[in-house]
Amino acid sequence: MLSRPDVDPNQIGGLGFSPGWQITIRAAAENNAIKAVSAEDPSPAVLVDHPMPRGFSLHKLFIYPGLWLGEYLQSAASGVAPAAGIQGSISKIARRPILLISSERGRGPDLIRAYYDAA
Repeated sequence: MLSRPDVDPNQIGGLGFSPGWQITIRAAAENNAIKAVSAEDPSPAVLVDHPMPRGFSLHKLFIYPGLWLGEYLQSAASGVAPAAGIQGSISKIARRPILLISSERGRGPDLIRAYYDAA
């Protein structure tokens, strides 16, 4: 895109939805040409991207151990280490505009807050 005469290199952005939002964030962290990011429905892909609930929580008691076990077994079976969390990539692009979009239901607001805090 940078070589096209009709593209302003200062106005290149990325849009990602669902798993694509992580690709967009990671691409922007690796490529400074991406000046802004819009991410919709930012679901976590790895355990470290799940915000840990404070205090007692059935989610923390039952879900997190299952997520950890699944990640461990997948890594052991494939021989590939789990992907790094997205929070490190978000912090690399924190000075650029980032729009995180989610519904008010489910875990969306908690995820948005956790990713916002990481930026």
